[in-house]
This record gives sequence, C-alpha cells and structure tokens, in this order.
Amino acid sequence: MSNAQPARAFIYARFSPRARAAECLSCDVQIADLRARAEQLGYEVDDDCIFRDDALSGASLNKRAGFAAMMARIRRGDVLMVRDYKRLARKTLDAFMVVTKLNVKGVRLYSLEDGEYDPNDTGKLIAFGVKAILAEVERIESGRKTKAKMLAHQANGRLMSKAPQFGKMIDPTNPKRTIVCEDEQATIARMLELRASGMAQRKIGETLAAEGRLCRGRPWGHKTIGRILKRAGAD
Repeated sequence: MSNAQPARAFIYARFSPRARAAECLSCDVQIADLRARAEQLGYEVDDDCIFRDDALSGASLNKRAGFAAMMARIRRGDVLMVRDYKRLARKTLDAFMVVTKLNVKGVRLYSLEDGEYDPNDTGKLIAFGVKAILAEVERIESGRKTKAKMLAHQANGRLMSKAPQFGKMIDPTNPKRTIVCEDEQATIARMLELRASGMAQRKIGETLAAEGRLCRGRPWGHKTIGRILKRAGAD
C-alpha cells in the first residue's frame, strides 16, 4: 500500500476588464470548476493555494498581484491548474516565459481545456504555441475594436476620460459630453501653422508659450504637442 501524498494543486484564475464584468467568466466560476477537477484527479487544494486577479488584463505579467504571489509560493512537485492558457498570459513571449519558469521549478501545468502540458511532447508544445499566438492576436484585435469605439464616441462628443482632449471642453449643459473649445482650437491652428513652417516640436512649445498660449495653464511638453499634431493629422 502506497503512503505517497497526493500532489498539491495551486489554482489561478483571471479575467480581463469588461464593461459588464458580471457577464464575464468570473474568477469564482473558474475556481469552482478547477476545484472540482482537482478533486477528480485526486489533487489536494488548500484555500491558501488559490490565487486570482479580477478584472486584470493578461497583456502584462506586471501589476497582477495574485499571479506574482502564486509564482512566489509554488514549489517543485506542485501542479498549477488554470481554466485555459490565456489566463496565464496573452502575449506569446510571456506565455512561453511562464511555462519555462514552471518547468525549471519542477511544477506541472494543467488546464481544463487541454489537460496536462508536457514541454517534451511536440504535439502539446505546438498546441500551446498556437494557442498563445491566438490569444495575443485576440487581445490585439480586441484592443483595436475598443480604440475604434472610443474614437467614435469622442467624435460624437462623449467624454471618455476625466478631462477632455485638448481642443474640447466639457459641455456646461451635460457633463458627460464635450463641445469645441474655441480658444484651444485656435492654439491647435497656430500649432499646425508652426509645424507647417518646419518648426520642431520643442520650438513650437516655446513659441506658443512666448505668445501666451499655454497648455491649460502649464508649459508645453514636446510629447503633448506630438500627440495633438498626430491627432490633427500633421505628423
């Protein structure tokens, strides 16, 4: 009769920010499904081995406290369980960096979608790579669509941030919308005129300041000028 202890399972769940977070595959749902599978496989799951990052993008490994804490605690012989690979990362390079670290640690990776990952199995390696690339493509396309919607809303006058972009002002009759700011539009026109004459961005800022045209009461930064010129189609 074997006295071997069951493998210890670590569970990691994550979902990206969404306008309607309640409609997402929440961390609670992921964790419940992973706990059930761990029990089926005979793994041991303690509450302090469950980590989550709610409403955080997988575009970066930074700023994910749950993921960082999990990676710091997991040890050789443990099993990391996720719903699918994109919960770990949504950049191809990051995804391979994570599985490499797990392999070096002697940690096995298991996903509900694909079963146990084996870096020495060429089929599983290819499948992992394909899914990592698709996750990154999906993230990029989603970002493009979000940006396009945001720009469309801005064009229609909707306020999309705490402060309206330069050239607009908050509508005094509706704080959720913006209207044209004539003074700032005049500054943009002058900026375009100076750029058309061949003037560099830093010099444009100095010239505008000398003329009494400040950036909402502050000195001009060349990066701010660059963004305004780009938005206006000059650069």
